[in-house]
Amino acid sequence: MCVWGNNDYKLLIAAQADGQGVVDVFNDANGEDNQADSWQNRSNDYKGCLYDGRNGTGALLTMGIASRDDNMSVFDSDKTSSMRTNKGC
Repeated sequence: MCVWGNNDYKLLIAAQADGQGVVDVFNDANGEDNQADSWQNRSNDYKGCLYDGRNGTGALLTMGIASRDDNMSVFDSDKTSSMRTNKGC
């Protein structure tokens, strides 16, 4: 499962294999997160989840099996802080 910092799958900021628990992958060198604008789940077995809080808190968005979004809604965009790739939200 991959997450990009810009629309249209530009500026890759996270790439995690499916089946993993919560990871805080969105913190940059300055401790800033909340940068996700597009995502893709290529797994045929697992849903993923993007969280608006660190350590898997505050469920935000389920990444359905074999799905993608090249332009996240303004209500979800730039809010992601952590992700999980072993089940949905």
